[in-house]
Amino acid sequence: MNTVKKPAIILISISIALLILSFVFTILQITVKRKYELDYERVTATITGVNTEHVQGHTRYYFCYSFEVNGNTYKVQDGSGISFWQARNYKSYLEKQVEIYYDLKNPNKVVSVDSSDTFSLVSVTFFSFTVILYTVGAMLLLHKSNNAWLKRFLVIWLPISIISIASALLFSLALPTGGFSDVFKEISGSIGYTVIAGASVLAVACDSLINIKAKKERIL
Repeated sequence: MNTVKKPAIILISISIALLILSFVFTILQITVKRKYELDYERVTATITGVNTEHVQGHTRYYFCYSFEVNGNTYKVQDGSGISFWQARNYKSYLEKQVEIYYDLKNPNKVVSVDSSDTFSLVSVTFFSFTVILYTVGAMLLLHKSNNAWLKRFLVIWLPISIISIASALLFSLALPTGGFSDVFKEISGSIGYTVIAGASVLAVACDSLINIKAKKERIL
């Protein structure tokens, strides 16, 4: 195995492992968000403060909400937690109106709509590294092959575009009562996948222009 092929295969192998992880988090995102959409109800709540919990040497912070359902007022703690920086600047969040999910069977059980999007961001992060490592590895394998442009298109740019678009579309399963446009409002990871798909299309265009220019120079 030559000095180029070995690192290329290593990079591609790592990228495949990361791709599998991105699929896992995509499925988790769909499962969790769908559960909230079907089993919970949305309501606008007011942030009233921050609670602190100390668990096994770690400090966790949670927003406190106040909201009303059927004439009853509930004062509850968010179930998902917030960052240290949000807690440190909690005064800027006080009295802010936010959307939350509350459990129809137990209104004291809530989670913010924004925090229900975490898995999609993890998914697209793993996929971003997948794209980088896979592209570098595939480029190393194909750089001296015949019809290199066509092979780059079929092996690199086309699969990346298809997987990116398919992943963005797949998130629509998480919103059984919403339209496709709601996916981009509710699930941030779908925007990331769309950006990656657009970047791959742009890469194809640039690669094509470079290939055409190189052919003209060889003719001349």
